[in-house]
Amino acid sequence: MRGIKQNSNTVFLSLLLLLLGVASSGTAQTGRGIQTFVPSESQMKLEEAMGLLSQAERIEDKAMEAETLMREAIQLDPKQKRAYYNLAVLLIQTDRASAAGAVLDEALQNNPNFGDALGLRAYLQGPEPRAEGIAYLNEALQVDSMSTIANNHKAKEALQQQKWADAVLHSRMALVGNPESINAYLNMGMAYYSQNQLDLALLVIRSGLRHDATNASLLNLEGLTLLKKDEVKEALARFNKAVTHHPGNFEAQMNAGALTMNYSDFESAFGHFDAASQIRPNDTEALLSRGVSLRGLERYDEAEAAFQSIGKQFPDDHRAQYNLCILYQEHITAYEKALIACDGYAQKIGSDHPKSTEMQKRTQGIRTMIEAMKDTE
Repeated sequence: MRGIKQNSNTVFLSLLLLLLGVASSGTAQTGRGIQTFVPSESQMKLEEAMGLLSQAERIEDKAMEAETLMREAIQLDPKQKRAYYNLAVLLIQTDRASAAGAVLDEALQNNPNFGDALGLRAYLQGPEPRAEGIAYLNEALQVDSMSTIANNHKAKEALQQQKWADAVLHSRMALVGNPESINAYLNMGMAYYSQNQLDLALLVIRSGLRHDATNASLLNLEGLTLLKKDEVKEALARFNKAVTHHPGNFEAQMNAGALTMNYSDFESAFGHFDAASQIRPNDTEALLSRGVSLRGLERYDEAEAAFQSIGKQFPDDHRAQYNLCILYQEHITAYEKALIACDGYAQKIGSDHPKSTEMQKRTQGIRTMIEAMKDTE
């Protein structure tokens, strides 16, 4: 099954959910502690802006109006950190990174210890922060140990290094900074999942889903966790929900395809793998899986063409030739073609390959069949 990658079809897309930890529910981040019962005029402007964005089908539909309200909120209160932050995010989402940088500069002038502004500055250096970006992240943690962005980045690093306890710690700190950070729930859930602490993983994942019930990455991780608990039907329901709301989520499409194909539902599997191969046209797993599902549907000419195309496009990946071997021998019963494909595959993988013995038996069986057919002519 496939791993985790954030979807990009909500109001605040992958930029916010994966890297920044902004609430996907469309409500403004309001900082820590308890808000006053009577919000300031600046806070009300910000809430109005975020409400507009949360109700828009496309962020572009309300971007200009929301931007105006956020800028008014900043004019009313230059210490209103969340107005700067959400305005910068909005500008990034509407492809105005330079303008976002200017907003962050102003935010840091008026709020020098604003850790998440520094963290957002790091993001502007690139999705995988370079030296300058790392410096911003480190500074963010120095001035604000609960910086959501910086802690999410540290959690991601810890996951890559399989330091599960560190990943959980940084995710918890990120949630102190922003209790609605989808990325923090995702990182923490992945840490528990990787340790096989499945009940804890589900608890964390479902806490995140309360903030964004259709988040594809959380639903995908929930599906993987349920699958580990042998709750197959429920797992498939989560994968299907993820791709229904976010058809562009590659991992969920692949997992839904793999699970349905495992139960010989080749039609559903083909739909998922075909979608996945359109999302990532050069992903060999998606392309091969699509070919196998075509074979399961007995669309043999299309399956043959698919495997041949993969073999030409990725000559160093010999799995396409193996699948041609299976297609010719077991499905089309084109034994001459099967012998060529199987022999060619056996020569490419060598005698030390795990499938070497299988291929010897296959080629021997094919030769025997060819000889038997000649005797009957």
